[in-house]
Amino acid sequence: MAQRTVQEINGQPGKIVGAFVSPVWGNIILRVVDDHLRAQIKLAGGLEGQEILIKRERIDSIQVTEGRIWWLLWTGLSALVLGNIWNFVMAIGVLMIVAFFLIKQRWIIVYSGRQTIILFFKENQMSQVRTFAQSLMAKPQRMPPAPPPQRQDSPPKRQDSPPRLQKTRQS
Repeated sequence: MAQRTVQEINGQPGKIVGAFVSPVWGNIILRVVDDHLRAQIKLAGGLEGQEILIKRERIDSIQVTEGRIWWLLWTGLSALVLGNIWNFVMAIGVLMIVAFFLIKQRWIIVYSGRQTIILFFKENQMSQVRTFAQSLMAKPQRMPPAPPPQRQDSPPKRQDSPPRLQKTRQS
């Protein structure tokens, strides 16, 4: 029997919102099992769940990305504009802009036809995620095809039937 290869990573699920990738509240586990990818997603503290199965040969591409949290910049700039009225709001705006430059997010996106699966992960998982992506894109080992059945030109002879009696002609 063939040995099964199982690899998995877990993290926080994400969604594409406009031109940005954003994390959502929940948990996601991506597993490579034999010739398919299984994604188990729990959203809203386990109130909603999803399971997605994708054949490995149907995966178009995988993207491992590191980027900034853009909403921190836009919210911080807006707070600076309003900060001309209130100094407290201006201080929050400055903190958000500083956080924008200090904090990075890391995520992996699996593209497959109509499905896009996003998983946010921590910095210490980067090597594990890269190994996962490489193994996912590697060609799955296939079992050799079964030999075709042997073709018989004449119908098989039944061994359990009694011999035929032939009529003899008498004159």
